[in-house]
Amino acid sequence: MPDSEGPQNLALFAPGEGQRLSLGSRTLLTVRSEWTGGAYCLLDQIIEPGFITAPHMHDMESQVSIVVEGTLGFWVDGDEFEAGTGSCVFRPAGKPHALWNPAGQPAHMLEVTTPAVEFQQYLLDLSDMIDSGTADEATVREFASAHGTHFVDGVLDDLRERHGLHVQGGFWR
Repeated sequence: MPDSEGPQNLALFAPGEGQRLSLGSRTLLTVRSEWTGGAYCLLDQIIEPGFITAPHMHDMESQVSIVVEGTLGFWVDGDEFEAGTGSCVFRPAGKPHALWNPAGQPAHMLEVTTPAVEFQQYLLDLSDMIDSGTADEATVREFASAHGTHFVDGVLDDLRERHGLHVQGGFWR
């Protein structure tokens, strides 16, 4: 695996390789923004059954989720749908969104975020907050907002109730 300085020519990542972040069940930073001139970063994530991300939006970043295995539910700016293995879901900057695992087994997702410099630093710092035990809801909301990520109120409870979901293992444990 390449170090944080980046690959010289080619990088091959075996399954499960990357920098582990304390976000969700398993989040690996596999392609770093420094390696792409800030164009994008790539996360390799496992989403546990019943888990939902808190609805949020990004000021500057657009994201693409590729469902490698399983099924994920998505809520994007009021539209709600499920995406199965092989699906690709685009979420543009400025559009509120959430995702969850409606199935009984873990789902595997790759997520590309562009541009990536600010977003990647936000994730690294957030992971450190979680590790230090300082990541409560109020602190994370303020920290996220300072980095251009804003949580959307009034959506989470409805999605949780209708789909039987939980946030355990998310930003604030």
